[in-house]
Amino acid sequence: MFNKILVLVFCLSISFYINAEEWDQQSKQAMINGCTFSLISSTQRDFEQRVVESGNPDAKFPRDLIEPSMAILCGCVVRRAEKEHSYEDAVNNQQIFMPYIQEAFSGGECMPKGPLSNMMGYDQ
Repeated sequence: MFNKILVLVFCLSISFYINAEEWDQQSKQAMINGCTFSLISSTQRDFEQRVVESGNPDAKFPRDLIEPSMAILCGCVVRRAEKEHSYEDAVNNQQIFMPYIQEAFSGGECMPKGPLSNMMGYDQ
């Protein structure tokens, strides 16, 4: 369920940024921005749900702490997609990003770095 929601948010957010016809710096940055927005949004929703469940209303979502890590992860994902897919395919089928994102969150090539990596237990 999480993956389907993530893909939907990613697709919707990316469509707001993309207005190009090929892989160029601007289109790659638009995809990175869309990916980062999507991941941060879904992570924040999960966090807020856990806050409600835990009964700890003082917990604050650490957006400023993890957003740079998410942007790095997304940059890696977009670079990988660029090597294996045409720009047109990436725009028309954002599902192509999901294997890279799933692999990243499983400790793969694009795994989170920095504070997000620490929070997820990769830097232990």
